[in-house]
Amino acid sequence: MAIVHIGLSCYDQFFFIDQTPAENVKTFSTQFLESGGGPAGNAAYVTGKWKTPTYILTTLKDDIYGRKINQEHNEVGVNTDYVIMNDNQVSPLSAVWVSAETAARTIVTHKNNGSKVLTAEDYALLNELADKLNAQPETHIILLDGHELEISKYFIPRVHNKIVIIDADAVREPVLDLLHLVDYCVASEEFAQKLINENDLHPGNFARALEAMEKLCAPGNKPVITLGERGGIYLDDGLLHAYPAYDVRAVDTTGAGDIFHGAFCYGIAQGWELSKIVRVAALTSAIKIQEQGVRNAIPDIDFVLNAYEKKTIPVKALDTIN
Repeated sequence: MAIVHIGLSCYDQFFFIDQTPAENVKTFSTQFLESGGGPAGNAAYVTGKWKTPTYILTTLKDDIYGRKINQEHNEVGVNTDYVIMNDNQVSPLSAVWVSAETAARTIVTHKNNGSKVLTAEDYALLNELADKLNAQPETHIILLDGHELEISKYFIPRVHNKIVIIDADAVREPVLDLLHLVDYCVASEEFAQKLINENDLHPGNFARALEAMEKLCAPGNKPVITLGERGGIYLDDGLLHAYPAYDVRAVDTTGAGDIFHGAFCYGIAQGWELSKIVRVAALTSAIKIQEQGVRNAIPDIDFVLNAYEKKTIPVKALDTIN
């Protein structure tokens, strides 16, 4: 069994500031960090760090940043042999402002926003990985974030036994184009709101949002919506469930969703019930946001499971449904 992450892998530069500046002013950061990032990249880092066979499929330029991104993944055991890396691509870079006042982050990313140029050699590389996975009897897990549409649409149908998860952060055409392939749509609150044309999510429209997601995905799918400080909701066997948020002091929320998705994939790989998966994923994310940065703040799996089993981190009152 392997977990394949398809999507954006970038290089992040974090600027920690007292508060988000107004337009047309200068300010100085109080601290600076840099590391690999991106939704797929961070999720892959989680499953690699947690000792699960992990592959990353993304496009990078063969430059200093592309090599740094791959090196960081390799350090936690992520297989980068099938990364499409050549001068036709762009190594994505992100500038991340983190406010000490609110712990909120503002991100600007430079990436290739157009169609990707993939060669016959690139497609042969994807075929090689699909053949390798198909030679194994296990069911594999594929996580998408919609940022590598060409790779996703080509690769997914070529893997025979698979569970497909998508990080639906926003209502974007590439995300909508992939939903019919998806078994677990793990969506942000923003995605769910826009999908049903509502300004906010509340108990009165939770079911409608989840059912709208369910209709767009593969038969038998289970939709999940993360609600930040309110926890989250999901459908399982047609029933609406909620899970609580953990009561922690946020220092830096950058990558919180990425870490959730990585832990979610790990839970699927372990064969856990969905109720445990979302709680462990939420706990992992809560532990991470108490520190600055992303990958340096990802906890070990033993620490997470100990905290989950012993309930060492309090949860907030669960009032998302009632």
